Amino acid sequence: MIEAAQALAAAGYYTVIGNHRLAPCGLIDGQACHSDPDSGRPDQQRNDVKALLKALRADSHTIDAKIGVVGGSGGATHAIELALDKNPTPGDWVDWGPDDRAVCAVGLSGAYDFSDRAHEIDDITIQVIENYTNTCDLDEQKALSPVSLVTYADIHPIMIMNSLEDSMPYRQLLDMECALQTEGVDPGLYSVVTIPGNQHAFNYWFDLDDSLCTVLPCRTWGDHVIDFLDAHLK
Repeated sequence: MIEAAQALAAAGYYTVIGNHRLAPCGLIDGQACHSDPDSGRPDQQRNDVKALLKALRADSHTIDAKIGVVGGSGGATHAIELALDKNPTPGDWVDWGPDDRAVCAVGLSGAYDFSDRAHEIDDITIQVIENYTNTCDLDEQKALSPVSLVTYADIHPIMIMNSLEDSMPYRQLLDMECALQTEGVDPGLYSVVTIPGNQHAFNYWFDLDDSLCTVLPCRTWGDHVIDFLDAHLK
């Protein structure tokens, strides 16, 4: 992740590495302490990354800047949520609204439909999902999933990437692609990228896209991400 952030900085971006629910209570202004057993559930994690995005918009380095988000694995789930989530939260400490969304987002090996039980989903992944969502009910898990945030109207551009043999099942990428197609989202607003091999998230950032290596210079998958960000942020 650090090397990818350095590559983004070299491409001209003011780059911040964030996390969720790992910071001490009170690090973000207005954030309550979360010592209850439900800490780290979907709402808390979403609020943390939303608060980080809003804090960036208020930072002296980034006032009035276009902000994009790149996430890997669980971070990819939240990155895509930040581009899709139009649900207002009046009265919440985050005070999120549709205009607060990221201008664009990239998800590297993210989970997008927590209710998918295709044969590629192993028991450990199911346990992780049940612990995160705090439910075994598939309908409730679906409602908490990024795919449930997809609507035809006014989504912000996203790019999603997965390797074919990723530890995050490739079906998750297909789940999001299916949701986008089902809702009739303009194909110009999203990009779906399949990567050979079994690397996961930021681990394939510097891998070469061999399909382009017949023409120099070769491109890495990270280069493709930067191209996407450049198209929407510069």
